[in-house]
Amino acid sequence: MSLQQVKLFILMLFLVPGLASGQPASADDNETLGQGSIMLILDASGSMWGQVEGTTKIEIAKEALVQLIDNLPDTARVGLVAYGHRVKGDCNDVEELIPLGPMDRERLKEHVLGLNPKGKTPITWSLQLTAETLKSMEEEVTILLVSDGKETCEGDPCALVRELRESGVRVVVNVIGFDVTAEESEQLKCIAEEGGGEYYSADSVSEFQEAAMSTLEDPRFQTGKLEVRAVRNGEPIEAFVRLLNASGEEVRTDYTY
Repeated sequence: MSLQQVKLFILMLFLVPGLASGQPASADDNETLGQGSIMLILDASGSMWGQVEGTTKIEIAKEALVQLIDNLPDTARVGLVAYGHRVKGDCNDVEELIPLGPMDRERLKEHVLGLNPKGKTPITWSLQLTAETLKSMEEEVTILLVSDGKETCEGDPCALVRELRESGVRVVVNVIGFDVTAEESEQLKCIAEEGGGEYYSADSVSEFQEAAMSTLEDPRFQTGKLEVRAVRNGEPIEAFVRLLNASGEEVRTDYTY
């Protein structure tokens, strides 16, 4: 490998540390970049049938999350957890509907739109179950928790999140409190603070939509362009380029001209 090849090889490692395998960036073409991992936890408890501005909270949440899913980059890794959607009065009613994995927009939207609020609000158990599936993850994962109230089962979600992060689980927890009281807001805000994330209080349709879309402000979920040109003494030259992802796997081999 020539000196020029080595320089370009190192350049690509620094420029594209999170490029997902299967989404190559060519030295000749601009291609979309962007990768991040997000677990959506949606409150589907009975109280989500309450209305805001004449529309049920569950319908508002569904619409906003579908919009979010549509706007996440193709390289994002996404999972979905829901609670309170199957059985009334059951504090164990938490289900991982889609495990964290490559983007599957249609499947995600199908599950979100199919939720039917019924039960309680086991926030602590939903976070615990989600964290169990993320312990082996090397990359940091964003959790977006949507709730219209505080914990209604046993457990302290704020303390749990603190313990999880102190134990080394690499998560950032963002929370949307939708149409909540001041008391409920305090608990949800604490979850976000202990989770190293942001808390958003939404009391209207527009505020909820804005809060959901704020997830895209994370640089890992933003897209960009990569273009590589090799030059010597100011003149373009042909050079060999290898593009690797964060795991060191080769994504693409190409030439610049």
